[in-house]
Amino acid sequence: MTGTKRRKSVSYPASFKQKMVAEYLQGGVSKASLEKKYKIQSKGVIIYWLREFGYSEIDKKSSSLGGFISSSLTTKKPRPEELDSTQALQQRIKELESQLEDEQLRSDGFNRMIDHAEKELNIAIRKKSDTR
Repeated sequence: MTGTKRRKSVSYPASFKQKMVAEYLQGGVSKASLEKKYKIQSKGVIIYWLREFGYSEIDKKSSSLGGFISSSLTTKKPRPEELDSTQALQQRIKELESQLEDEQLRSDGFNRMIDHAEKELNIAIRKKSDTR
């Protein structure tokens, strides 16, 4: 394989990557033009950086964010540095369990009110299964 050049691997600092991602997401500039402007030789590296910072590609042509949305809307395994301490996560689970219990009690209360109104006031509130 004589005559082929091997590109030198370049490592970019996180601040530079974030700057590129932010500039791309602001719109009005293509990935190719950013690569040319900042002399980035690797093709597709901006897409890689977008994914690295938690953005997922959805539709390249229909989004005002250049086809990317935040991964908070998608399922993605969090990186270890993003995880809070185990204690903080356990506290969050307790909060969510408490909220779930409150909503279940609220739902039960509404059902009892409806049952009472239907029985005492002879008002059909719930939709019957045989109605059309």
